[in-house]
Amino acid sequence: MSSVFFLAFFSLQQREIFDFNQSELNELSSIKIDKKENSKRVSESRLSELNEKLKTLLHSEKLYLDNDLSLPKLAKKLEATSNETSFLINELYQENFYNFINKHRIEEAKMLLLSEKYSQLNILGIAYESGFNSKTTFNTTFKKYVGMSPTEFVKSNITLIKKEA
Repeated sequence: MSSVFFLAFFSLQQREIFDFNQSELNELSSIKIDKKENSKRVSESRLSELNEKLKTLLHSEKLYLDNDLSLPKLAKKLEATSNETSFLINELYQENFYNFINKHRIEEAKMLLLSEKYSQLNILGIAYESGFNSKTTFNTTFKKYVGMSPTEFVKSNITLIKKEA
């Protein structure tokens, strides 16, 4: 048990993995995970209001393309707390923050991979354009959600790409 604690503690101390400033860390530490309180944490009207803002930010501003996007940054854009934002994503989308954002990034990547406009980019370029910080994370996440690598995805859709050209 103590080894798990130390592993978690030291991984959180690595800035390149969790690069949050002190105010973001303070806000994240205030998030409650008590399942009994979930239904009372955010009112239905507030949840609906935040969801509309979230949809707008995702579709018009494509916030998920920001490779430094964090829960506190998203909360600030929503004019909400990290607690409310986390609850919104968990409750309405049945996802955690990172899975929720990565799904949007993968959809963007799929669109880019099939687009003639972006045919000059390699896989790393597509990864960066989609909001990912590394090719490894991109490939792993892509395969998790799509069931094949980005290269396999392009090959399986090559007739679709040729039709658009």
